[in-house]
Amino acid sequence: MGLLVTGATGFVGQYAIKYLKEKFTVSTVSLRNTKVNQIDFTGITQILHLAGKAHQMEPIPDDIYFEVNHRLTIKLAKAAKAAGISHFVFVSSVKVYGDQVKKELNENSACNPTDPYGKSKLAAENDLLKLNDASFIVSIVRPPLVYGPNAKGNLDKLKDLIQKLPVLPLGSINNERSMVFVGNLTELFIHILKVKQSGIFIAGDQEYVSTTRLVNTMMDYMKVKKPNITIPAFIWKLIKQIRPAIYVRLCESYKINNSLTNSRLNFKPPFRFEEGIEAMINN
Repeated sequence: MGLLVTGATGFVGQYAIKYLKEKFTVSTVSLRNTKVNQIDFTGITQILHLAGKAHQMEPIPDDIYFEVNHRLTIKLAKAAKAAGISHFVFVSSVKVYGDQVKKELNENSACNPTDPYGKSKLAAENDLLKLNDASFIVSIVRPPLVYGPNAKGNLDKLKDLIQKLPVLPLGSINNERSMVFVGNLTELFIHILKVKQSGIFIAGDQEYVSTTRLVNTMMDYMKVKKPNITIPAFIWKLIKQIRPAIYVRLCESYKINNSLTNSRLNFKPPFRFEEGIEAMINN
């Protein structure tokens, strides 16, 4: 069975491709360099669509997200269906839920994206599900924050802070946040590609993680010994007022329960949180 993977040069793609090649006959395509109508689908039965415009902290035009994450995805899916491809796996994001930090969410929770990245992913999901039928199975995977070897973004910044600051101010933060080790995400891809089940699935590790536990575990594997102190509540209140986005990421919970996904697929994420952090630090 031939598997076509888009976005194979990205952070998730680079990790996943070597394990996918152990299970499938894999070919890759760059949608930056190849137009959809130029893709040769000969021998391909499944597509893992990883390519997309990642969430940016710096503002970019909204239409870039919609062009890449929505319109290009649907163009690829329609071409794949016309070519007789039987299974299309789309990697979306928990950003489709928006910033609903006050309650635990799951596969059936209402989506309320608040930024163009989440809105573009949800638009793609909705249009893909319209293409789903007995001959063209659509599987949608919503990962939370992905960590692992060569992870960029906020985790890379946190790693730098741990190295640079003499004292860390992130002790006693008892929030609960969903994360997924890229190894667990890859195993979920492999499982979905094998069972070919349609629907919406949530990726995630076996447990939620607090900011303090994340920092302390990273320090352990970095072999860094520094105090991780508890700062006064009034300082956090000040941060919440001045930099609310930073406060939310560091102090609020964001729980996406994926037990329904694991039950439906008879799947258990094989790697523990500590194993994932060790792989991220010691890659």
